[in-house]
Amino acid sequence: MAKVQEVGIRFGIVNNPIIFFDQSSGWFFVKDNTWFISFRVSGPRRMPIASHCHQDFGAPVVFNKNQEILIDIGRNSYLEKHKNEVFASSHSTFLINGKPTFLSERDFPIIPIINYKFKFKYYQLDGNFNIFIRYPISFLNKSNIQYALRMISFNSSKVIIKDRIKLIKSSEITSNFNFAYPLKGASIYFKSKIDESNFKKLIVDKYSDYLSPSSRSIDYNKIIKSLKFSKTEFVLKTYSSKLSIII
Repeated sequence: MAKVQEVGIRFGIVNNPIIFFDQSSGWFFVKDNTWFISFRVSGPRRMPIASHCHQDFGAPVVFNKNQEILIDIGRNSYLEKHKNEVFASSHSTFLINGKPTFLSERDFPIIPIINYKFKFKYYQLDGNFNIFIRYPISFLNKSNIQYALRMISFNSSKVIIKDRIKLIKSSEITSNFNFAYPLKGASIYFKSKIDESNFKKLIVDKYSDYLSPSSRSIDYNKIIKSLKFSKTEFVLKTYSSKLSIII
């Protein structure tokens, strides 16, 4: 049993999962008997980390019993025609007016960009392991976004990814998720709520209007099939979504 104490970074008492968090690089991994989940978050200085690594914080890769479910599509090569593979639009995250909540050196490589309001903590409660992320907001977005939150929770039978965004100015919000091909062994649902409307639920399967064929790079010059879920909605003030992966 590991007691985790650092305020604003770690919270609570974690019993069973194996956890690794490298604060210098921002990489976080958690593993139990069923799931393996990894993603990046902001470094301790709240600034982008210079590296070839994943630049979109909170975009998870999810395995269930060594079977891929949510994936990172990778990068086929460093040729200009494959540059889009590193953009935020190619990762399992949300975009506001087509952009992430903050910029990294991928987006603006010369001048360091300070990101505001970042928080990250994880804890175990009522049989669920929960990961809370308050996304950094760049200075350029402070007048547009009040906050953007993601909660990743899992237990022995499911993973749930909840997003909540509050806007200052009305915007288009896009939820993107990359899935391994073919989808098998899991039931996947997506729910979203715009402003004062009720939640609308979708089944994510081969018949979904929002799931389309895509591709991913296993290694340089080795391309295989994948699937991409993408849904864009116009939002005045508040947006909530929930992706459920049930085994």
